[in-house]
Amino acid sequence: MNIFDEAFGACFPFWKGLREEDRSMVLSATTQVAVAKGTNIFSHNDAYNGVFLIKEGLIRVYITNGAGRDITVYRLNAGEIGILSSDAVLHDIIFDMNVEAEEACILYFIPIDAYRRMSELLEVKLFTAELTISRYSEILWTMQQILFTSFDKRLAAFLVDETVRTKSDVINLTHERIASHTASAREVVSRMLKYFASEGLIETSRGSIVILDKKRLRALAQ
Repeated sequence: MNIFDEAFGACFPFWKGLREEDRSMVLSATTQVAVAKGTNIFSHNDAYNGVFLIKEGLIRVYITNGAGRDITVYRLNAGEIGILSSDAVLHDIIFDMNVEAEEACILYFIPIDAYRRMSELLEVKLFTAELTISRYSEILWTMQQILFTSFDKRLAAFLVDETVRTKSDVINLTHERIASHTASAREVVSRMLKYFASEGLIETSRGSIVILDKKRLRALAQ
């Protein structure tokens, strides 16, 4: 079986209901793309458009302000779907969106022209609309956390979520990267991590954080 066909069948709820010629058209246009860690694969003004399924790796979607500071608005893991589009799907977003490979990634990429032809079907239109709404919801949730949740709670929640995502109590992220994910400054992150360490919640070393008391971190995050 074609590896793209199998992967799309597992991730696109409409896939098996497509006509064979439509599936063949999309499969013939799909490519496998290897992306190195740290690569910025999309920014709002790029002409590189399409839909991708993450086979392996982690994608970070972020915005930047005029001072060059970036804020992570959501992340996509293996098995999730993203849209790289500077027109139809994202044209109402009023700030620049950037997409970065936070880890080395393998993507199954469908060019936007092929996806548009497929999206003439109602089931595909509904899926695309639901996916877009879901991403907007994640952006709004992030902004709500920034505006209304204290930083100690945001940082505690991030640390707990990261242990769940990586299935490890050791977090290998720099303070600067954590600042981007939690919409803060590196200095603020460092001070709060130092406080968490003094409370026995974590242990820090250069480039890594060891979670010592996940139960108390969860309680702090609530």
